[in-house]
Amino acid sequence: NMCRRQYGSLCILGRELYRGDLYAAQVTIPTEIYHAQDDDFVPVEESYILKQSFRHTQAEHILIPHSTHSEINYDYLNLPS
Repeated sequence: NMCRRQYGSLCILGRELYRGDLYAAQVTIPTEIYHAQDDDFVPVEESYILKQSFRHTQAEHILIPHSTHSEINYDYLNLPS
């Protein structure tokens, strides 16, 4: 995947240290997963994989357009003022 190609063993180490999929399997409330469309640090595919890990609840995947890992375009989130 892109993470492995770009960051090599650092990508694998990060995935082993933070096992979000294990935590997701224990969640019992509705969940929203936000991911920046142009994230060049964490591939968007990773958030789709995480979404599949939610077994006991509904998880909604929300892709934030025109955003990167460190710069989120909040105009697309429709947050209350």
